[in-house]
Amino acid sequence: MTLSDRPLPPLPLKWWEGMLLAPQHMQQLALRQEMLLGYQAGVLAPCASGVVRLQSTADAASGVLADGRIGILSLEALLPDGTLVSHDAGSAPSLSFSVGPALPPTEGGSLRLYLALPRRSAGDAAPGVTARFVPLVDRSVPDENTDADSIELTRLAPALSLSAGAPADDRFIGLPLLTVEFASGAYRLADYVPPSLLAVPGETLHSLCAGLADDVRQAAAGLTALAGLSTTDWRAGLVQQATTELRALATGLPGFEALVYGPAVHPHRLYLGLCALAGSVSAARAGLLPPRFPAYDHLDALPCFRAVSGYVRGVLDGLGGASQMLPFERQDGVFRLKIEAAWLSSALTIGVLPGSAHHYMETCLIGGAAAMPGLRRRRVLGAARHRLPEQEALALARRPDMAVYRLSDCPVSAGEMLEIGLFQAGETLEPPDAIVFFLPQGAGTG
Repeated sequence: MTLSDRPLPPLPLKWWEGMLLAPQHMQQLALRQEMLLGYQAGVLAPCASGVVRLQSTADAASGVLADGRIGILSLEALLPDGTLVSHDAGSAPSLSFSVGPALPPTEGGSLRLYLALPRRSAGDAAPGVTARFVPLVDRSVPDENTDADSIELTRLAPALSLSAGAPADDRFIGLPLLTVEFASGAYRLADYVPPSLLAVPGETLHSLCAGLADDVRQAAAGLTALAGLSTTDWRAGLVQQATTELRALATGLPGFEALVYGPAVHPHRLYLGLCALAGSVSAARAGLLPPRFPAYDHLDALPCFRAVSGYVRGVLDGLGGASQMLPFERQDGVFRLKIEAAWLSSALTIGVLPGSAHHYMETCLIGGAAAMPGLRRRRVLGAARHRLPEQEALALARRPDMAVYRLSDCPVSAGEMLEIGLFQAGETLEPPDAIVFFLPQGAGTG
């Protein structure tokens, strides 16, 4: 709702001593206070509407809509006109919607569901007018100040409904809640974040930012050892570059982490922090100017969050020209990684943490899963391994605590698991904490 079409509250009433009061006096007084508060909130905070909590019947079914029907079990939201709404499973009327008539079962089709409330109009209960409220009898309302008997009061509950697509703007106030798609032969919830008032831990936007903060911290931590090396020899260039990168990553990280891990904040504020982090991270690469990121879209915030986080991750991947690394999976003392055909075009290179695990690397067997029984039977180690000199290893891994080995004559085929382990009985050497595989230049993961 823009400022131009935001309804103005009614003018204040004139009061005088001895005036006769009618219900309209109380109605207009309450209406002015309610609309004035909503108007001020909308002007001062343009993104002041949104969902506080939302749970649907599809959440308990992994996002699948049973029989193509969805119901709202729990909802608390502030509508664009300032109306506070709350709905639970036992609330009347129930909020449910059958998707089938509005969204044919065609693969790839999608539909956005809106919460709808009739706009305010004079005489909402007049014939032919869609009622904005429904009467709700509260049968026992106590006196808050005396021990007088409870009385029965009739309250007005917002007449909420669900709409397929945006409701008619001239008659309803709408708030998008969910996107439903037909995929894999069933109706299911699509990847959509409704306008929200808080980025709560565990929800999509917060999880995206928390994961990114962890990645930036991990990248910065990997630079600390390199930045602290002596600069008196050939390491000087690497140390200077690592120091520049570390400074860029560390500049914006504490403030962003304070936003992410502190009290829940509005998504717009979190997005501004994310953009600030992207700006500081850009300084890690010489001559890099961050692009003009998408403006915050309160009605569909996830795409703009993904655009900025994707940019930051792209910068992290290209820091210092370090090769992309894939971790081996460790199970029962054996390290395993599936090898793709494109990786076999050049020598296989692995990194071992810590670098002091050279005794393990001199003794372990390295080869494809199919070759392992023969290697064990013949008591041979499989692939030959050559530890790279410190200068070459630092340029490749950019970690002083990592030993880098180049493998040759490795008995492994495309699509096969490369295994590294001590398969001989009686071997008691402590295995490395981790082993990583360096992707060849220009190679990706399938």
